Amino acid sequence: PYSVDWTATRSITDAVQIVDGNWRLEAGGVRTVETYYDRILALGDRTWTDYTLTAEVTFHGYTPPLGGPPTYGVSHAALAARYPGHFADNRQPHVQWYPVGAVAEFRLGVDLAQSSWRIFVGGAPDKMPAAPVEARQRTVEIGVAYKLMLRVDTLPDGAARYRTKSWKVGAPEPAAWDMDVHDARPRQQSGGALLVAHNTDVTFGPIHAEKNAPHRQ
Repeated sequence: PYSVDWTATRSITDAVQIVDGNWRLEAGGVRTVETYYDRILALGDRTWTDYTLTAEVTFHGYTPPLGGPPTYGVSHAALAARYPGHFADNRQPHVQWYPVGAVAEFRLGVDLAQSSWRIFVGGAPDKMPAAPVEARQRTVEIGVAYKLMLRVDTLPDGAARYRTKSWKVGAPEPAAWDMDVHDARPRQQSGGALLVAHNTDVTFGPIHAEKNAPHRQ
């Protein structure tokens, strides 16, 4: 298990690795300083396989997800699993982020009552099958803390199963998962976890990751 209690953390990098973006430590957690493309924090290591990641997130504001730059239709706070680090490319520093196990995006709608999950699994962006956007949409409130959860399991046939859910902090955890996605041929078998803020002003509060019991479903 791995947990981050920001009230007991003196420096962001004592707890997580800053992969991209400017962040500042506040009383309630760590907050984006400048909102734009994929502000990212990482934790864990390349040996992690089957685990559940939970993080609190509060949205303070966001760029509406309209077509064209800078959002290209997407504004979110996301969790990712089985991230092995940037892959070697011809740039310095390396920027190629895929393949990755999966990225679960909690996307904000232009109308905050139209917010929903989406999960990408697999490799390069042009070959990443996206799970359908959750049909049961929800309302997100600015300034309210939510818990986001992503679980990854290896199935007996070698496939990967990714499940997500979200709920308000202080409310009971829902029994049901919001999304349940299978990756029949996972390219990435292990890797650490990411917290991502894409065109959103957010604070990530406490973080917890724990190893799953053997999967039996």
